[in-house]
Amino acid sequence: MKFKYLSVILLTSAVTLTACNQNESNDNQTKTESNETKDTTDALKFAQSKKGTIFTDENGVQYKMLKKYTNNDSDKNGMTQKDNNGFKFNFSYMLLENTETKEKSLAYFGEIKNDSDKALEFLNYIHFVTDTGEQLKPDAGLNSGPLAKEYNANSKGKGYAIVPLNYQEDKAPKEIGVTIEQPADNATLSYYGDELRFNLADDGKPKNDNVTPIVSTTAENQEKENNSSDGNLSSNIDDSDSTSEELDSNNKTDEYSVEEELYPADEYNEIVDRYNELVADNEKMDYVNRDVNLEEYNEMIDRYNAVIDEQSKDEESESDL
Repeated sequence: MKFKYLSVILLTSAVTLTACNQNESNDNQTKTESNETKDTTDALKFAQSKKGTIFTDENGVQYKMLKKYTNNDSDKNGMTQKDNNGFKFNFSYMLLENTETKEKSLAYFGEIKNDSDKALEFLNYIHFVTDTGEQLKPDAGLNSGPLAKEYNANSKGKGYAIVPLNYQEDKAPKEIGVTIEQPADNATLSYYGDELRFNLADDGKPKNDNVTPIVSTTAENQEKENNSSDGNLSSNIDDSDSTSEELDSNNKTDEYSVEEELYPADEYNEIVDRYNELVADNEKMDYVNRDVNLEEYNEMIDRYNAVIDEQSKDEESESDL
């Protein structure tokens, strides 16, 4: 009988020990899975995290990171820093999947640091080109996301932008070309630094001949202006011996040149954004969906400057009281 009772006790202990070990194993597996797939609402933490991490945006939409695109300049966390004369972009470029709809998107997450001595505005003007033939750009302009704002000297901000792939049925891009347009210097109504262009790949080894980052229309127009100021466009009324017929011909040529010099809608709409921030609702200007000529462009700048001048006068009057 004693042997029978002892056998029962040993069997019970073995079952209990097995159950405990199994529970401990399940707990460890759960902890491991939790560590591998962390959820976050912080854009910078998500930028620094690994594949499989889930980001939840302000609307409760969740995105799972499928992979990052990097190159030789990227750090151990897969973040790629680009320095535009002190205006620094430190982003992770990635492929995401909406956890509910399974829609795939390209995105960048991270932070911007303005270590320059100027106040500069960045409005999410970033372009993607993929080795699958797509050309994409996230929403841009004011209110296009947490990164879109004016950065005072020696300030920083974090955020993200997401743009869905147009061809969801295609294979995911292995390599992308990135173009970051120049930030705006609102004090001088000009652009700051240089346009940045570079390539990234999911294995960290982009083959630059596969994908060519685009040259933005803003950069193209700046190049035209620089060429014009270098004397590539000839003066029409220099020769005192010119006949009136020649002068008329030259003036017509000049008129056509002005008509052909167009400014991109995005650039014009940036000034509209700044103007609309300063005026009442009934004075706001509409966006355009076409390129504008020099006269229209200058008229919008004059409107903006007039509001700035008026506000400066009001501030001076208040300070005198």
